[in-house]
Amino acid sequence: MRSKWFVCLVTLIGVWAAGAPPLSACGDKFLALGRSMSRHQGFASVHPGVIAIYTRDAAGAADAVEPLRKVLQRAGHSVNIVNVNTLSPLVKASGVDIVLASATESDAVRTRIDTTNRPPTVLYVASGGRGVSRVTSVLKPDDTAERFLRVIEDAMKGRTKAGIKVKP
Repeated sequence: MRSKWFVCLVTLIGVWAAGAPPLSACGDKFLALGRSMSRHQGFASVHPGVIAIYTRDAAGAADAVEPLRKVLQRAGHSVNIVNVNTLSPLVKASGVDIVLASATESDAVRTRIDTTNRPPTVLYVASGGRGVSRVTSVLKPDDTAERFLRVIEDAMKGRTKAGIKVKP
């Protein structure tokens, strides 16, 4: 008698399991429930570094670069907003891995970082094609946060492999 109940119970569980929807993978549950994070919000850098955002006037440009600074910090980077007077001392004193600067400021940036033993990688942001002919690494002001993070991550990966990464 017990074996009949056991067989019946196993059969019912088997029929129920066959009709159940498939189990979702890790992140699929959030997408299915509509609770997904925005894409760059969950980005964590594998190679976090020290980043300086160079502006001609740090006080005036702080508001403009604040969203980018927040995204970079959320990804795990240490971020400083620097100007003409503070870039060179920062690079010499504590070291910087990446400098983000306008392509039109390439000459000013180069003269301030070429005096160091381990010069940072400079990534230029070009607006309207100005200054692009003088530089190699170019981002655009309208690039997405994900693009900035991807380009910075690639640069940090190269610095880590070369053994020239600054410890944040």
